[in-house]
Amino acid sequence: MKTFPHHALSRGYLLGYPQKPILDSGVVAMQLGNGVLRSRDDLGADLTPRDLRYECLTAADIGILENFRADHRATTFYWADNKSYLTYECRFDPANPPQVVPHAEVPDHYDYAARLLPVLPTVSVDMLVGHWKMNDDAADTDVADASGNGHTGTASANTEDLSVAGKVGTALEFINTSSRYVAVSDAADLRLTDGGTILMWVKWEGTRAVTGGATSTLAGKAPSDWRLWIHNASGAVGVIIQSDQSYSENAALVQDTWRHIAVVIDAVAEEVRFYADAQDVTSDGGAGTMPAGGSGSVHLGAYTSTSGFFDGVIDDVRIYRRPLTALEIAAIYNSGSGTESAIVA
Repeated sequence: MKTFPHHALSRGYLLGYPQKPILDSGVVAMQLGNGVLRSRDDLGADLTPRDLRYECLTAADIGILENFRADHRATTFYWADNKSYLTYECRFDPANPPQVVPHAEVPDHYDYAARLLPVLPTVSVDMLVGHWKMNDDAADTDVADASGNGHTGTASANTEDLSVAGKVGTALEFINTSSRYVAVSDAADLRLTDGGTILMWVKWEGTRAVTGGATSTLAGKAPSDWRLWIHNASGAVGVIIQSDQSYSENAALVQDTWRHIAVVIDAVAEEVRFYADAQDVTSDGGAGTMPAGGSGSVHLGAYTSTSGFFDGVIDDVRIYRRPLTALEIAAIYNSGSGTESAIVA
């Protein structure tokens, strides 16, 4: 886990800056990672939100802080109080984004204010809600969920008939003319009503006819919740959330080639981001509409049991109920070789 970059602010400054006042904001209650509102009486005085203020920073230092925020705006990180030598697991307060203002006395320098919400790991929850490694190869239809949450999928045929060589180990092959799919029963943590991340390895088959648009869905939760699909015949990956649609031509699938695809639904930033092979390739960010939270099943390789069938191979599918950072997506991508063991909490 990353540490808030105090160490990067080490240049010489005029007038003895930068200064870093730490204020006790006195907030009575805070929102934690699992969405449960708890009071300071429940969690202890040490969990008071921290208001940090840096004064007279250079533009370069502002860039360091803002780049850190961009990577960690929806995740936890460590912040160390260099006076008391205490370390806290924190996240940025989504209701109070950091503020940058010109310094009152020194030209071309800036003040930076941020509120951090300390988080107790004991009251947060694992954000990985579904992990289908697609290594199933048996005379039954079970598709195991490695997350520990019990979201076992049911394939449309015995997995021994769908199993092929995967990116890591084996994978499952979907054929649009054969109505293949994996269905996962609805659960509250799969609805992504507060955002999340959907990741998978995909190989778009080139031996069969290219089918774009509504007939090629990688994963979807019907009706009108979220849907990851091939947006057009060029292979561009898109996502529909309720009725809002966004896509990235730079996240296009290449026939007969493995690509790692990740779609981040970010409620705080109110946007959708696309990653292809761990690179941010967002070209048409969505409006940030969140899934409606319907009761439909999740389907892999199709939109429903009767529509939107994909044509290709899918491996190592994951669903997180928070936006992952670029670094976390890169860890799962693992420099292109792929790994099923890299777990981000």
